Amino acid sequence: MPFVLRCLLCCTLFVLGGCAAHEAPLAPVNPMGLSGNVAPEAEKNYALARVLWGNSEVCSDPVQAVTYLDRAIAVQPDYAAAYQRRGLAYSEMGRYEEAFEDLTKALRLKPGVEAYTYRGLVSMRMGNLIGARKDLDHALELDSGYHRAWNFRAAVRLQQDDTAGACADFAKGCSKGDCTGMESARESGICK
Repeated sequence: MPFVLRCLLCCTLFVLGGCAAHEAPLAPVNPMGLSGNVAPEAEKNYALARVLWGNSEVCSDPVQAVTYLDRAIAVQPDYAAAYQRRGLAYSEMGRYEEAFEDLTKALRLKPGVEAYTYRGLVSMRMGNLIGARKDLDHALELDSGYHRAWNFRAAVRLQQDDTAGACADFAKGCSKGDCTGMESARESGICK
């Protein structure tokens, strides 16, 4: 192919290259597995805190979790999941007033079964059995399949001397996937 034709072909390809339809940029990758609706730095700190729970309900380092979640909330003040998780960490530290405040904030931002359930647990730990029962009843109205709400409400009923109701709730929690409450109640001779 003569030199002139090669130059003409290259110039044509160069010019036509800019005529192609503009492709939209790829959406940001979210390696944390979270919503993608939150500032990346907030998501990062939330994920770092969340890892401290592993696959359990107990945080391995609640003080560090609070530090990470403080950072997440500073970046994204309307991050309901961060308030909820920080409330759990405070609860594990015995800082129930702060836990209650964070769970209430989470409920204001994004009402949900977990926030009501955990605020009910914190209320129970604070001795507010009426408030605990109200939150747990509401959680079960939202999702009757949430085993933690059944088990926590059973614990409230035990403190209210409602053994039959507690055993029924433990049984329901067991039928929803968590039999630890029922097993403990049976071992203690509370439920049959």
